[in-house]
Amino acid sequence: MTASDFRRTIPVFLALAFATSNALAQDDDIPDEWPEWLKESMKQEYKRAKYSPFSVGPLKGTLPGKIVNAEQIDDTSFYIAADDGTGTGYECWIWVDEIDLASTTSNITEAIIENVSAQNGPVNSRFIRAIDAGSLDGSPFLALEWLYTVGQEGQAQVAYTKVRTAEKNGAAITCGHSMPGYRKSFESSFARIVRDLEVDVDVSEPYYKELVVQSLNGTNIGVTIMQFTQDADGDTQISIDESTLAPISESELSISDTSSTAWSTPGGYLINKHYAAVNNNELTANLSIGADDEGRWSVSGTFNGKEIDADLGPDSEPFTELAYMQQVQGMFEDKGESSVTLTDWVPTIDPTSFLDVELGLDAGKGKSRTGKMAVGPLVVNTVFDKSGSMAEGEINIAGAKVLVERVFQQGEVE
Repeated sequence: MTASDFRRTIPVFLALAFATSNALAQDDDIPDEWPEWLKESMKQEYKRAKYSPFSVGPLKGTLPGKIVNAEQIDDTSFYIAADDGTGTGYECWIWVDEIDLASTTSNITEAIIENVSAQNGPVNSRFIRAIDAGSLDGSPFLALEWLYTVGQEGQAQVAYTKVRTAEKNGAAITCGHSMPGYRKSFESSFARIVRDLEVDVDVSEPYYKELVVQSLNGTNIGVTIMQFTQDADGDTQISIDESTLAPISESELSISDTSSTAWSTPGGYLINKHYAAVNNNELTANLSIGADDEGRWSVSGTFNGKEIDADLGPDSEPFTELAYMQQVQGMFEDKGESSVTLTDWVPTIDPTSFLDVELGLDAGKGKSRTGKMAVGPLVVNTVFDKSGSMAEGEINIAGAKVLVERVFQQGEVE
């Protein structure tokens, strides 16, 4: 993870500094006050899962149980279902297209809960039981679990919906399972489903890729994937997608997806960039920045419901994530303490101006070194390694500990 990437996440966590996350399930945590029958139901797991193959359109893969449906919905989306013997079965949706990871996870979850409600009665109490984020061999994933009751008062039944979404090789897959228990089985089965999935589409291979997990108060709530690809002229396209599912309360989520695509010179200078953000299924940012033939920068688009068309002037030379990594690599050549100030465009803080980002590395001789990064009044404690990437980062906001950890890295930057 680059320093530039981490400063982009800061405003997200500022908004979530008071989020409630200690109510979420940790591993096999089952509250003592639950009735015994529910405790036993939650302990259910597969004894041994048998997987069946499916093939539809450009997709091949496996699901646990017997395949009962495999169909193409439209040009880019597919639906596969399997009977796993639990009484509810697996449902999976696959898109050969780009999706918003967090929004899709939440929306599919709500659709499944709505279907359960249609068969069993209205949803009454509902609670977020678990959120997770991470990497499956370099594929980013998000997980969401809800405990809720359905049915008329006095006849309510307990329901439990688990959903996981991952992206792989130009496709995205979401699977759901609605039955108390089978948490570990669903986790391991989904990992195998993702690993077995074959997608017959052409995808540009990045020369550098990293995946970072964000956590809040000990719960993994978000994932960021950054990829560098190079064109024939040597310029680098930098794509960054960040998705978070953050608990605001025991029954409310903040859902955020951001994406940016930038072009960078070989030396790390920005050529142009597009940034978009979707929060709680609403497009909150859609911005483009670039310079004219005279080097005068401007930004246009929408931000938080307002039209923006701003002149940023001709005197700045903004940098990209590529430059951050190159600068850190250079700092490692000097064993002493070192620092640098880089100009950057940080739309989440101020979309109408450039900001100075101060990057510092402590003295040291190892493969990794501690440091700090400052964006305005915010200071982030960091750990960088010789690749130029941030391996870890930490910031404390109003008593909430925000951590980022790089969990996957492939390729290198020169």
